[in-house]
Amino acid sequence: MTVKIADALKGLRLYVDLECSVNLTLDKAGAKQPGPILKDIRRNGRFDFVAHSYKDKPRFIGEVKNSVSTPIRLENDLKIICHALDYGKTNSFQSGIIAFFVYKKNQKKLI
Repeated sequence: MTVKIADALKGLRLYVDLECSVNLTLDKAGAKQPGPILKDIRRNGRFDFVAHSYKDKPRFIGEVKNSVSTPIRLENDLKIICHALDYGKTNSFQSGIIAFFVYKKNQKKLI
């Protein structure tokens, strides 16, 4: 699913990096602020994908979940994305994306 999203973003003339370091992505986006880093950002973790223009700073960050069985999995990723988007007074992020699958009676449904 992540690769399909990357292909769609590529069609919008965006470059997509997969499994990007949260720490490096925040630095590239210019997302800096004094004080302790919020635990929810998970600086040692990875974003599933980051989209940017050629030789430009990160614009979109995304998380992809397959087989979502409980809303808490989405809630955690939503917290990470929201905190990253708001991190620092200025950054290059424009938005975040969460994509996921939900299964019903042995049929895959994309929501």
